[in-house]
Amino acid sequence: MASDHEQQQGSPEEKRAGEQAQKNDAQIKHEVMQKYGKIPLTFVPNQGQLKAEYSLYATGSGFRFAFLKEKVILTFYKRSKQEQPEEAKADEQGIKTAEQLERSALGRRKKEASLTKTEGINLILRFVDAATVEPRGQKEAGGKVNYFRGRKKENWVRGLPMYKEVVYEGLWPGVDATFHGRKGQLKYDFTVQADAEIDKIRLFYGGADKISLNDEGKLEIHTPYGIIYEEKPVSYQMCEGEQKEVATRFCLYDDQTIGFALEEEADSSLPLTIDPALHYLSLVTEID
Repeated sequence: MASDHEQQQGSPEEKRAGEQAQKNDAQIKHEVMQKYGKIPLTFVPNQGQLKAEYSLYATGSGFRFAFLKEKVILTFYKRSKQEQPEEAKADEQGIKTAEQLERSALGRRKKEASLTKTEGINLILRFVDAATVEPRGQKEAGGKVNYFRGRKKENWVRGLPMYKEVVYEGLWPGVDATFHGRKGQLKYDFTVQADAEIDKIRLFYGGADKISLNDEGKLEIHTPYGIIYEEKPVSYQMCEGEQKEVATRFCLYDDQTIGFALEEEADSSLPLTIDPALHYLSLVTEID
């Protein structure tokens, strides 16, 4: 008979099985992270296929990024099927005609949609005290996107271009913002023109529990599903064809608002590029 200690700790076989399950989970997560890192982000203009206030968007497995005039909405989600009640299960025996079959298939699709559960979070990156700017796509990625929804051809959308970047020009005086992908991650850069004020840049993270800075100067965006990180910003100026780095850090104005500050003097006669990076892959795998 097994001792109480053995019963609490489990047999060696159970322990090995648990360790193997943990290794399998880690391997799956690693493979998912690798997969996401190889997916190029492209941005599609909205021509009626989504809400009217969306100018452009990017989608992928478990996420959607929507670009509006005054903000960017970062959505991370998963979908799962809910168990269908036994009394609601349809018995399709006796269906004879094509019309009946079509109605039955349509009913199943509607029923499946109603039994699909979606959960996740929206993070809203709002530009504080900024101009209202229409974002635009630039640098075509090649290829086209088509949307065929419903049976009415007038509602179909064909030949939409895909872009590598989304640009907001003049968000603050002398400051432009550019969103693009790098290694499967969403990045945004701020270009600060000569003599423009860096402390005008302020971003509000709606939907986050809180934001904080760690000891490495990284921004931590706390959500119910985990933490999204933004690397400590790397800023630089181009001087005589060479890239000169300018030490920069995040500023926290409150629990949800951030900005940037220079840690050393920059050349005020030259433009400055501020280059942080979002790291959300671990969040996507947590939700998935």
